[in-house]
Amino acid sequence: PSPGPIFGKANPSSPELISLLEGQLKEVWPGLCERPNIAQIEKFALRLAGWAETYGAPDLLQFARTLHQQAEQFDLERLAQTLREFPEIAQSLTSRHDEL
Repeated sequence: PSPGPIFGKANPSSPELISLLEGQLKEVWPGLCERPNIAQIEKFALRLAGWAETYGAPDLLQFARTLHQQAEQFDLERLAQTLREFPEIAQSLTSRHDEL
């Protein structure tokens, strides 16, 4: 198994983070959009927030916090809109990586 991220070497464009986000985009995100489930969305948001903190990705952290707050408030309309922004957030980190 590959070692996890090294704290103190935060890199929001790290290949590990990009791989994690791409996995979520393909495996988890479509289901959350098709069948919104508050508990699953909260878990998704907390997972993203943890990665954002580990890799030093403030845009991802802000997205995750907003998503989690909306899930806690059962704000389904805004929640659906925020969920639709995830590919853009993931793409922005991927684009930064490609520029390195």
